[in-house]
Amino acid sequence: MRLIISFLFLLILNTTVAQPKKELTEQEYLELQDKIRFSMNGNFDEGLKYAAELQKSSNNEHLAFAYGSGSYLYQLKNNRAKCDEWYKKALEYYNRIPESVQKINLRAYLYNYRGLTEWKRKNFSNALSNYQEGIKLSTKTLDVIQIVKFKSNIALVNEEVGNYELAIRNLRQNSIFLDKNESLYEKDQFQNSKSNIYTNLGNVYEGYFMKARGKLFLLDSAEYFYKRAINYSQNYLDNKITSTLSLGNIYLYKKDFKNAERTYFDISMYAKQNNDDYYYRIANYNLGDLYHSLKNYDKALVFLKKVDSMSVKEKKNR
Repeated sequence: MRLIISFLFLLILNTTVAQPKKELTEQEYLELQDKIRFSMNGNFDEGLKYAAELQKSSNNEHLAFAYGSGSYLYQLKNNRAKCDEWYKKALEYYNRIPESVQKINLRAYLYNYRGLTEWKRKNFSNALSNYQEGIKLSTKTLDVIQIVKFKSNIALVNEEVGNYELAIRNLRQNSIFLDKNESLYEKDQFQNSKSNIYTNLGNVYEGYFMKARGKLFLLDSAEYFYKRAINYSQNYLDNKITSTLSLGNIYLYKKDFKNAERTYFDISMYAKQNNDDYYYRIANYNLGDLYHSLKNYDKALVFLKKVDSMSVKEKKNR
């Protein structure tokens, strides 16, 4: 009798704990897709919550996208094991889907997320291979929005290996294409794409300058595109804060100390208000470096001490 009662208890418990599956409409699926994509510009935990919501679907296509996009979010959080585990699951669900145009497009999305993962891991050859396979599929189905993403991501690989001029040319072409085809995009999609392209252009021009310090015009271009990125990044905090921080660095390179100081203070205040230790530390270090350059050593010491105290606190909390 006791055995039967125990069995019934376990059955009830397992039924309660099991994740209920549900049907999602196509519109709900597309909305969750966009929310997950937008989260990649800053709020990774929120993106994983949306991925978890999509995992409640009974549709294998939805599940494959949830795990594939979620795998990249885990990479952004530096959780390599979870990233690989989720990507493997994405492929398992993908293989259960019958052949269709949607399946081809989905495979391209998965190639893109794996390419981004390999890019983050500095495996540039693997990243490029994934992007090239993906762009073939997107070309086959005339998915022009995805083609633009692949071209932008290929440009980032070119930047990483020092092909700055090719990266700049590809990103500028993508920007022109976006402007000509704005009608193909939802408003948020368009804003997000422009935010990404302008942020990347700023990065490439700045990186190019670091390798060719004599070409001061590169700083002007970097400044221009970072300002454009900030204008398009009001809803994409990661792009906004990285572009703002980089803009401060550009001011510092150009010895525009007043604007550099103001920009670093803006980042410091934002980071403090949002409990963002990473950017708070960087902003204070840059302020310390700025005041040291101006030979205001007492002020420099104040900000550099903040960085030191945060490092000590971090070590104690490990």
